[in-house]
Amino acid sequence: MYKFRFLRNGSLIFVGCFNLHWSLAGKITLTVLSAYSDNTLLDKIYFFELSIFSFLSGNSDINLKNFSMINKGAEWVLAPAYDLLNVAIINPSDTEELALPIEGKKKKLTREHFERFGRGLGLNARQVDGVFKRFFKNKTVALDWIQNSFLSVGYKQKYRDLLEERYVRL
Repeated sequence: MYKFRFLRNGSLIFVGCFNLHWSLAGKITLTVLSAYSDNTLLDKIYFFELSIFSFLSGNSDINLKNFSMINKGAEWVLAPAYDLLNVAIINPSDTEELALPIEGKKKKLTREHFERFGRGLGLNARQVDGVFKRFFKNKTVALDWIQNSFLSVGYKQKYRDLLEERYVRL
């Protein structure tokens, strides 16, 4: 059975979900969103977007404890994202691309893996493709944010290189 915990602030956090495959994470998320979310489709798209963002940005530490539901008055929604860090440039010895595998893979992920993951969340092909289009449309914005960041020149270059390499695979 999946474990969830209600926090004092009225949010619902996913706990007890360690060492899971993204496919199982998707099932857990689908179950939780279907049961609690008042905007199920929007929350599923948001979860899918966060998965792709984590891959693109080198956030290999994302796990289900980084996702929670929050009660906004009369409705439950997926809470804003947190702990979105580029672990890849800080810890280059960690060769994993995501903490939770997609189809049993933590490395060498491609667009096809994410497309199947999106469909597993219950998104249709047009919705999945729309997410990819938004990321590609905003690629220059991401590169500008890196350029204007507080990172050192060396880390900016590492971040840009990683981002470019991941975009090629999508």
